[in-house]
Amino acid sequence: EYEQELRELNEKYFEVLSNIEKQTQSSSRVDQLIDNETQTDDQQHDKLIQVNSKLKRALQTIKEKIHHVVIERPELFVDSADDTIERLDHLISVIEQQTVQMKILQTEHDHKQNEINDLQRLF
Repeated sequence: EYEQELRELNEKYFEVLSNIEKQTQSSSRVDQLIDNETQTDDQQHDKLIQVNSKLKRALQTIKEKIHHVVIERPELFVDSADDTIERLDHLISVIEQQTVQMKILQTEHDHKQNEINDLQRLF
C-alpha cells in the first residue's frame, strides 16, 4: 500500500516537474518573442529617425536652393512673401505662366513661318 502511494506520488511529482519544464520553456519562448518585438520596434524607430533625418536634409537643401534663386533673381519674387512655401508656389506659378507663354509664342512663330513660306511660293 505504501509502495502504491509512493509510486503515485512519484508519478505526480514527475508530472508536476514536467509541467513546470513546459511552462518554463513556454515562458522562455514568450520572453524571446517579446525581445524580438522590442528589437523590431527599436529597429523601426531607428529607421524612422534615419528617414526623418534624410527628409530634414532634403528640405533644408530645397530651402537653400529657393533662397539662392530669390537672391539671384529677386524680380521673380516681387509680390511674394518671405515664406519658403509661398516662394516655391510663386516660382511654380511663374514657370507655369512662362510655359504657357512659350507655347503661345511657338504657335505664333509657326503661323508666321507658314505665312512666309506661302509668300515665298508666290514669288
